[in-house]
Amino acid sequence: MVRRLVLNASFLVSLISTGPCLAQDAVTLVRKLLPGQELSYAFHRDLKVSQSPSGAAEGDQPAAADSSIVQSGTITLTIAAVRDDGVADVRIKFSDLKLTADTPDGTQQFDSAATAQPADEAPEPGADGAASEPSLLSALGNALASAPMSCSIAPDGTVRGLNGYESVIAVLGKAPAEERWLSGMFMPDALILAIEQLVAVEGATGPRKPGDGWQTTQRTGLGSAGALEVTTDWRLDSIENGIAKIVGEESLDLLVPQQADQSSPRVQLGESSGSSEIAWSVADGALISLRQEQKAATTWSLGELSVEQQQVTTFRLERKP
Repeated sequence: MVRRLVLNASFLVSLISTGPCLAQDAVTLVRKLLPGQELSYAFHRDLKVSQSPSGAAEGDQPAAADSSIVQSGTITLTIAAVRDDGVADVRIKFSDLKLTADTPDGTQQFDSAATAQPADEAPEPGADGAASEPSLLSALGNALASAPMSCSIAPDGTVRGLNGYESVIAVLGKAPAEERWLSGMFMPDALILAIEQLVAVEGATGPRKPGDGWQTTQRTGLGSAGALEVTTDWRLDSIENGIAKIVGEESLDLLVPQQADQSSPRVQLGESSGSSEIAWSVADGALISLRQEQKAATTWSLGELSVEQQQVTTFRLERKP
């Protein structure tokens, strides 16, 4: 009986020492890239902006307005080669692109499934016989769908350079300054960040265990008004059934120039927040999904006119079979 009790106790100890510890082992949250790999992810970004002006005389102030941008599709990274130093040469392809922008100036749309026009093909002539210019989203969508883009990705998941992006830059360069924000996640810095999110959890260098935390900072320029700094506190929340759950909580700060230009708008940051949740396959060492939401309230002032702006952004990545 004593021997059986000891054996049973030993068996229980072995379960305790092997079962939970496997779940608590440190994991690497950076994907190991190998030649020939093809990483395909569906993406969806939704931006909603509402603004309410006040302060100026009724006839001088712009009307309240709502705008929205929706960008979705598939991004595929093909690992062409991996060098001796671990840096991967990667080809980038966009497919199933759908871009929509609803603003007070009208609606723009692009759907790659319904568009057969190459990026360099002349647009249809207008009523006066002159060639009509395509909308920003049409030109942007065509450039993204046809551009032979590539990049290099370091072993830690950071992108080194973005090649073949010239046609996209050309489209943005031709667009009126007030329309460029419609490009959303396809601005160079935003696109590089999205590519990095496919192969690594942001800022998670080195092995991580449940409960481990780290911090990252991203900065977005606001022109002469300053910059918005987003600090994210990340935590490896748990590992269950081979899936690591990583959560992030954002705080936003406004960085104002020390010497403000009187002709530039002033910005005040209101109640703002953000959150992220990532599912990472421990067995595959790969991203399963990412979901992010950010809410930002700002007030822009110039002279007597003030505009209160509410902005909500959601972004999702989902691994495709």
